[in-house]
Amino acid sequence: MRRRRRFVSGIASTLAARKIAQEDGLRREQATRLARMAWKYSNGNSRGKKRRDGRDGISSPVFEDKPLGSPETVRYKRCFAILPMKRWTPFLLQSLVSIALLVWIFWKEDFRTQTWQILTSAHPGWLMAGFLVAGAGNLIGVIRWGIFLRVLGISISPWDTVRLSFVGLFFNTFLVGAVGGDAVKVVWVVAKGQPKTAALLSVLMDRMSGFGALILCSTLFMIWRLDWLMRSAVVAGLVKSVFAYLLLVVLLLGISFLLSARGLTRRLPKRFPFRKVIIEFTEAYLQFVLAWRQTLVASLLSILVLLAYFLTFYLSARAFGLDVPVVEFFALMPAVDIISALPISLGGFGVREQLFVTLLADLWEVPAAQAVSISLGGALLSMLWGLFGVVVLPGYQRAARRVLRR
Repeated sequence: MRRRRRFVSGIASTLAARKIAQEDGLRREQATRLARMAWKYSNGNSRGKKRRDGRDGISSPVFEDKPLGSPETVRYKRCFAILPMKRWTPFLLQSLVSIALLVWIFWKEDFRTQTWQILTSAHPGWLMAGFLVAGAGNLIGVIRWGIFLRVLGISISPWDTVRLSFVGLFFNTFLVGAVGGDAVKVVWVVAKGQPKTAALLSVLMDRMSGFGALILCSTLFMIWRLDWLMRSAVVAGLVKSVFAYLLLVVLLLGISFLLSARGLTRRLPKRFPFRKVIIEFTEAYLQFVLAWRQTLVASLLSILVLLAYFLTFYLSARAFGLDVPVVEFFALMPAVDIISALPISLGGFGVREQLFVTLLADLWEVPAAQAVSISLGGALLSMLWGLFGVVVLPGYQRAARRVLRR
């Protein structure tokens, strides 16, 4: 596991070094050397080694014609010095939030005892059903991403698409803080000889399709049972916050779409906030419009993926003895999903459990220990499928090294 973490850190350092090299206008050969140097540095092969030129482990042909005190040398030394901190600071902060919330929830010994009793008395049939539904949702997501790959002309076998998706799920689930599953997908697709721009765009379109389904389903479910949700002041406040968030997102997407339709995105000033993201969205919008039939199919699959996710938690609730109408349970899931997905905790742990405790207690007077068990059960049922990525992870490592040698 330690070797795998160093391997993932190398990918993050390499991508950052390549980005800086491109910004500085280095030639392709120089950028490649710098990326390899970043890989070695982040894996501990260059730390503490004094080179004859005195550059402390960052000696490279890139710097052969530059004096030690030049802005370029200082910039890259500073870059490699702060890369580990930039990589791990968000991870550490999110971990602290999750640990603090979980410790606060499980602080009392009688609460821990009650939770353990509920967890050990779960109905195995409902848990198995939830596990299978979570797997079905992941497989549908694989099919959706495969549609966007074909739209962009990327030729990858169905088996490679499946195993790459599960490797990405593994990275997202068990190696958070190092590199995301989306970056993993891009690296492997590029290793297969496909264009990097198309690989990035396929992942972006996949994410946008899923987010569109979340906006649509969340709005429909909450409006359907809005009168019931508004009975509790606490729940009503959360629902209003979710509606405000969704409205803001829709407005931002609408503005970016209008800029794209009028061809104004590339005219934005270079220092304009999120300029690069808006330009990427422009390419995605164009592909969505050109391949509207495939986009429609992918959107329907995105709805199925989201419903499978919600249903996994509902089946977890049934496994731990909570029998409530499925429509009402789906009406509160958008608030749980959207708030726990905010980058303030590690994988939503701690935040998700506290949300379930608050919502289920106010709406159905569910004991806190039972609510925490439902939350942990639903999350673990989804996470278990990420273990399948371990089986094909060595193949990904070989593919990533081929990319780095280019």
